[in-house]
Amino acid sequence: MNFFVTTVVFPGLVTSQFHVALRGDLDGTIAEPLLVFAFLLFDFVGRQLPVLGSPGRFVAGEGWLVGFVLLRMGFVPLYAVVALTGTSAHDLPEFIVMIPFAFSHGYCSTVCMMEAPRAAGGTTDEAARQRASVIMAALTNAGICIGALVAFAWLAWDFRDDGSDAGLQPS
Repeated sequence: MNFFVTTVVFPGLVTSQFHVALRGDLDGTIAEPLLVFAFLLFDFVGRQLPVLGSPGRFVAGEGWLVGFVLLRMGFVPLYAVVALTGTSAHDLPEFIVMIPFAFSHGYCSTVCMMEAPRAAGGTTDEAARQRASVIMAALTNAGICIGALVAFAWLAWDFRDDGSDAGLQPS
């Protein structure tokens, strides 16, 4: 679910909102790379947090982690509103939303991949831990593929009958 949400929103929906015209303070030629940079930076920070300090210090429990991943689904309608309305007077809101989006992706994906094998086999059942790792890798790929298909369908809907790409606005 974590990778599905990320792939639906990023990079397609996040960067396509600048294709309409100049939005706010930045034009699309600089805003897109800055948004991608912000995602990569805060995704990296989120991936580093679980491994800082003593083991388990910054690792959410199973219930909290499921809640965090489900809360991330809220980014899909949030970015949809930003992209479909096109009323942002400034670019700052897009960057402010990008910080928790990217950070939560990095954090949740890292903790899920770290904790799933431990939860499956503890410290004794190596076969169960390996199965859990394979399942996690398969589900990660499935989330990315399904998210990419949904994002593609969403962005393909954007094209008007006259062949112009006028940003994310209903035809």
